[in-house]
Amino acid sequence: MYIQKMKRVLISIFIALSAIYSSTAQQTTTYFPYPTAPENLTSLTERCNYLVTHFWDHCNFKSAFSSIPKMNGAVGDFLSFMPYASADTAFMAIDVLIGRVHKSPKQLLALAKMARGYLMSDTADYVSEELYLPFAKAVASTKKIPAADREPFASEVKILSNSMIGARVSDMNLTTASGDNVNLSANTAPMMILFFTGPDCTDCSMWRIRLSADYALNQMIEQGRLKIINIYAGQDSEQWAKWASAAPDNWLTVRSEEASTLFDLTVIPTITYLNRKMEVLGKDFTADDIIRSFQNHIMTH
Repeated sequence: MYIQKMKRVLISIFIALSAIYSSTAQQTTTYFPYPTAPENLTSLTERCNYLVTHFWDHCNFKSAFSSIPKMNGAVGDFLSFMPYASADTAFMAIDVLIGRVHKSPKQLLALAKMARGYLMSDTADYVSEELYLPFAKAVASTKKIPAADREPFASEVKILSNSMIGARVSDMNLTTASGDNVNLSANTAPMMILFFTGPDCTDCSMWRIRLSADYALNQMIEQGRLKIINIYAGQDSEQWAKWASAAPDNWLTVRSEEASTLFDLTVIPTITYLNRKMEVLGKDFTADDIIRSFQNHIMTH
């Protein structure tokens, strides 16, 4: 796997920077002829913009998916240029690619699965929810794809649209251990940490201890500048009630069964950082990330 990753990275750099690519490695390493950026394009962004725009010019889509492994490799090479291309060009190139296969539900589904592997998996070289979202949306909205195949992508679209950096989080109804209902939007602090945890999660307890003991966080909570909302995405139970009762008094500890439909909680604990407008400023932080960040914030303000 490591060798395959390095090969893809090296191919990407080679294509972007070399003016003689078509006469060397392309002859044996690519599924179809890749484009070569004109010599008058000198910057990395210019060259990668050209490459992603013209990447599929010589691909025969009528037969391209006859070899899934080879097509998968080509998709990986295509996506590997995205970090170096301009955002507008990258998204436009993705839309064009999706348009080339949208008439074939089977190909579209296969393409989206490839994109998921390269942009969203644990082994991805470059994780990008923004670049993956168009692929997921295309599958979710294509009625000719069986519902069972569409559903996971539709779920991803909902979660990503709600929780990507820059997205505005949907309001949630939250329930305290005493049964009181509150809305996420009721928060008045300018900064908010959503700390997704669970009573049977060992790491969650360790993170809770680390966060609750930090001076900078407690100072900001006391000043009304920060709110930590400790959320359990599960049903009411004696175990959760006992666990919630041990949470810090200056946190809001709640449960919300809908949380798992709005956030990716495949792995907990996980932390999402919001502003007062409920816009996502950061996500997937560790407890130490948050502590360092707010300690620096205290020192600079």
